[in-house]
Amino acid sequence: SDDGVNAANKDLGSSSSAYDFQLNIAGGDLYVNAQGDGLDSNGDITVTGGTTRVFGSSSGGNGVFDAGDKSSDTFVVTGGTLLGVGTADMAVVPTRGSYVVFGTSGGVGGPGGGMWRMSDDASADDSLTSQAFGRPGGGSSGSSVNIAANSTVAVVGPSGATVIDGVSPRSATWVMLAGSNLASGTYTLKVNGSSVATASLATGSSSTGSTTPAQPGGTGTGTGTGTGTGTGTGASTGSTSGSLSNDLTGSYARQTMYRLYNPNSGEHFYTASVAERFALVAAGWTYEGTAWTAPTTGTNVYRLYNSYAGDHHYTTSATERDALVAAGWTYEGVSWHSASSSGVALHRLYNPNATTGTHHYTKSTTERDTLVALGWRYEGISWYGLSV
Repeated sequence: SDDGVNAANKDLGSSSSAYDFQLNIAGGDLYVNAQGDGLDSNGDITVTGGTTRVFGSSSGGNGVFDAGDKSSDTFVVTGGTLLGVGTADMAVVPTRGSYVVFGTSGGVGGPGGGMWRMSDDASADDSLTSQAFGRPGGGSSGSSVNIAANSTVAVVGPSGATVIDGVSPRSATWVMLAGSNLASGTYTLKVNGSSVATASLATGSSSTGSTTPAQPGGTGTGTGTGTGTGTGTGASTGSTSGSLSNDLTGSYARQTMYRLYNPNSGEHFYTASVAERFALVAAGWTYEGTAWTAPTTGTNVYRLYNSYAGDHHYTTSATERDALVAAGWTYEGVSWHSASSSGVALHRLYNPNATTGTHHYTKSTTERDTLVALGWRYEGISWYGLSV
């Protein structure tokens, strides 16, 4: 019910200004669901890696990101991918790093351009108020955004591929995507599959909080968000694209692959989409964690669905794909990509006694050998993940 992640100590009282608080995210897959501020630091916020999704409060007086008590404090994104969804009130964007913003915020970089914040906790420096400093580049897409609770939010890059997605647990009026390796161009915000706004990539270039970053130059394409309040439909087959895409460039062009298990059918399912993951968990699937890390370019991995058996199949072979389609399977598109053979091998096994969940894929040689001992047939390497 409070802030999601907080770098502060109210017990220090007025002496807190003598401490350099820092909130640093260097990697991993972080999900924050907060009734208050999402990420709150009484000093700097620095993101250098990983995939972070932050869902903040829908009420005023809270921000998705609340960075700094002093004009010298910074909000820097130099690596990884950061998604923020919440209220436009107290909205801030990075002082350094590339970002795109959807939704009108209450104001843009005021006098001084330092970190804007409310003195909402005992450790705050009360001399720094909204009159003294402006939001760090708090720009907007030029349109209002109204997102209903439990809606699927996706940011689509210039190439048309989904960069990142997630399910907002509360209503929201502001969305920000940040990452140092985002491709330039126009980004689209989709809510429950419908395009609701567009915005251009902007860049904050200040080494401190004293300079207001450039504001995004996007335009709105609508304010509707659709009437659906569920986490998605078609959970049995799923068709959501991967959560990271070719609109990420360089060394961070990768995506986390999630593994889920259906206790009723025995099928294991693999997806890069957080929205699809959440939808399946809501439908009764068990989330088993990260399966591997995939590149966003490389050999295509095709996904197919057998509507009669309720089973999915994944293959890099176009010949196998076409044979299954001819046999009645539904082709669902390219789900992810395979790295080169120097990467981490994903092993494919077959259960001759099962009717659903007949194939299993794993990077674990221990799991592979255990299944073989139980009667599964090892069919070789299916594709490769990244060594991270």
